[in-house]
Amino acid sequence: MLSETSSWSPANPEPPSDLLTDFVNAYREKIYFQPLPLFDPKRLQLKTGTLPQYLRWSFLALSLHYTSHNFYYGLEAKAIEYYTTSARSVVVDMAAEGLVKLEVMQALCLLALCDHIAGKSSRAWMMIGMAAKLESLRLSDSKASGSRQSDDAVSRCHWSIAILESTFTPHCNTLFEVAHAPNYPKSVPRPTTLHGMKTYCADLTDAYEANVQDVGIVATCLGYISVWGSIISYLRDIRNGANEYPWLATSRHNQLTVKLYELENITSHRHLIRNAPFPDQPPSELSENREYWAPWVLFQVLMHATQAILNNPFVQLVALRRAGRNFQPRSFLQNTVDQALFHAEWVSRLVRMCVDRQFEVNDPLVGQAVAGCVSILWIFQFARDRKVSEKAKENLGICETFLEHLSRKWPHIAEKVEILRTLNIKVKKKRQSPQDDESSSATIQFEPDMMWELLDPAIGLPGRHTYVTQQGYDAALVEAQIFNHTRQLREAGYNVRAVWRGPEIPGNEMSRYMKDVHWNVAGIGFGVRGSQISDVITLFEGQ
Repeated sequence: MLSETSSWSPANPEPPSDLLTDFVNAYREKIYFQPLPLFDPKRLQLKTGTLPQYLRWSFLALSLHYTSHNFYYGLEAKAIEYYTTSARSVVVDMAAEGLVKLEVMQALCLLALCDHIAGKSSRAWMMIGMAAKLESLRLSDSKASGSRQSDDAVSRCHWSIAILESTFTPHCNTLFEVAHAPNYPKSVPRPTTLHGMKTYCADLTDAYEANVQDVGIVATCLGYISVWGSIISYLRDIRNGANEYPWLATSRHNQLTVKLYELENITSHRHLIRNAPFPDQPPSELSENREYWAPWVLFQVLMHATQAILNNPFVQLVALRRAGRNFQPRSFLQNTVDQALFHAEWVSRLVRMCVDRQFEVNDPLVGQAVAGCVSILWIFQFARDRKVSEKAKENLGICETFLEHLSRKWPHIAEKVEILRTLNIKVKKKRQSPQDDESSSATIQFEPDMMWELLDPAIGLPGRHTYVTQQGYDAALVEAQIFNHTRQLREAGYNVRAVWRGPEIPGNEMSRYMKDVHWNVAGIGFGVRGSQISDVITLFEGQ
């Protein structure tokens, strides 16, 4: 029963009924589709008072991270702990019994987010796993079909669990490709007051774009979330020693690229920025239509971040090389580096749009996408072309400020911010230290694991900080085993390539010998032969 008394305590945990309206508003403005579409904001007000206690308390616990009231008067932290502990004790027992109830799975989703905010990543992982297993059990039931497949609440819960998997455990994703999945959650229509982008000029694609079916902003966004999870899983495998020739048609890199092209081809033009001009809308308009703009922002960020991270220069030039083997074709490298820079810059542009339009973003998935693009911008700040270098530094600052905002709520984002600061300190110290010669002044040293952990959402798990060990690493061994053979590729205008001069080493053991990477500060070439876009990055190791 909801309380009508004035203050919270364990003996009086229920807030007044009129206070639930504030929690519903907080959900709509700060939680909905950031990243979960778990509840329909328009229907939630009517349901909160009748939810099972464990689900209502899970909802209150998450909402209290974003709002408060005099009823709690400084006891928010204790109330959150009380709500989560009490709800978890009930929900976990029900899940362990295999009790397939919609409310149990909804509570597990909310508790998983609460655990991530509390820095309890391992426990959050278990919450997500239990929710996914219960949903798989539900789908295995032949009765889980027909009208239930179109039920909006069931659909929202299913896809919320799938989003949690892609966001926090992409290598364990089980629901995006499952058979007999529910329909996508209902999308709100694009705001009718929108006009075309002020600076937009029609192009040749307009003639046929009207023939593309619009599946709605939610379904469009979910398509990119699915591919995002696949890309992060692919990068995790590369980090663990998997190897391939990414330019081949049979490679996972190419298969993921094709998926992105297919998504792009079926994305309705109605949701592209020229027809849904986010930066031209007043903040009041954006706030009024958050049910559309929240998934739109996530869709736009992922549309660019997926391409940027799949083509990350660090992955292409360091992680995918193999001992004694040929490097990627130069034209392939040129294309991947161009794609990475172009799309990373677009992500920073979208972040700036949100800031300029005062559109609050609390989405950890957006944060992880931005952190992945930061790993690219950090590299390009060392470009020879001053315009490119300065632009990368500017975009890097925009993204870093955005991540600092998110880090106040999400500890795993705070860890990424700390890694970025460590990288920046290394650069600053190197530039301030006296140098003996030009080659040494052009070298920045960092551990590859630092780049990996900007890309990997599992950083918050125990033992993830592998770039810092008690034993450290043997720098002499690194410099003895890894060194660069540099030669000018004059005919193509490219710079240098890194060559392994040590013994033949299996791909899954290479990381043990790559504790440090040295990026040549002046080694990122631009404008070669009049080109307006980037050249292949110069990699130096063990100067």
